[in-house]
Amino acid sequence: MAFPREVRGLVYDFVVRDCPQTIHIADSRTQAPVLGGSSNVPLVTFLPSFAYVSQGIFSELVPAFIRRVNLEIASAPDIWYLESFLEALPSADGWGKITNLSLVNLSFISSSPARAAETMDMIIRAVNLNTLVIGLSLGDLYLPPDWSAPPTSADEANELMDYPPRKATAQFLIRECKLDALYNMSKLTRVIIKIEHGWFHSTPASTTILNELAEQLNAGFEATSGVNTETSLQWLNICDPNMSIILLGIKRLALKE
Repeated sequence: MAFPREVRGLVYDFVVRDCPQTIHIADSRTQAPVLGGSSNVPLVTFLPSFAYVSQGIFSELVPAFIRRVNLEIASAPDIWYLESFLEALPSADGWGKITNLSLVNLSFISSSPARAAETMDMIIRAVNLNTLVIGLSLGDLYLPPDWSAPPTSADEANELMDYPPRKATAQFLIRECKLDALYNMSKLTRVIIKIEHGWFHSTPASTTILNELAEQLNAGFEATSGVNTETSLQWLNICDPNMSIILLGIKRLALKE
């Protein structure tokens, strides 16, 4: 720590550039606190070992690390763990350091409207978030009220395709997943929504719903109170037939008068 802060910053940048740029946050992979040595901070598996040289390096490196990587979350326990970790940082502003975040399966993480609201309440604390990737399932459009879970086999999926229940609407998905909470995130410049098809095949009906979802999200960002927003909207069916992607590029202009 004898080097000037600017020099230490260059070292941290070099260390972070050499790390994987997508970090999967997993509560189950978190180890016990370090015993002995020069550090008494929790040993977290997604941090580079250099972070544990000393308490001072940990305090300076971790915020720089979080700003430059994409944090990937796949379950509710993982996002709770991330919240606990960020709140324990010496800067007390861990969420404010996040610029790239991926929710692998939002419908799995947010299994109920209350859980969705809780998840989004945490996400919007990342006030400097630039890029957000949200994973959804095509099965979310076919889940009828009397089924406790999406189909678990091709036969069940075929049954639903042959006798389709009342399908979800774009408004339903936005409401259930609390996606409208994103509209006021002033630093957000890109939203990527990945729709896993799973056991289902894309149909004209499901494509219509997803197009409506893209258009309504686009309109929601454009109508954000207090800013003029120019958005670009693309609908892609990429080479993988089991995946569809919605891209929203958000360019925020001058404040409305």
